[in-house]
Amino acid sequence: MRQTVSAPDAALADLDPGEREAIRLAQEQRADLLLIDERRGRLEAKRRGLATTGTLGVLWLPTNNLLRKPIFVALLKFRAISSIESKN
Repeated sequence: MRQTVSAPDAALADLDPGEREAIRLAQEQRADLLLIDERRGRLEAKRRGLATTGTLGVLWLPTNNLLRKPIFVALLKFRAISSIESKN
């Protein structure tokens, strides 16, 4: 695994090491799209002007067509419910 060569960044300090490196590398390489699932990481990446998607977004890409719409909707509902329950 290659480490990115950027200075320490306080805005990334609260993220997991993998998310920090993914964001740094996406910026360094001027990536078209960053695959990142964690909400805080997505928000920071978007704040930096990076386009993001999560795992479900990749599975839903029209060119992949791996998920049928009802399954995708069910996964989104499950994810939303899980997110609400984890906050309580």
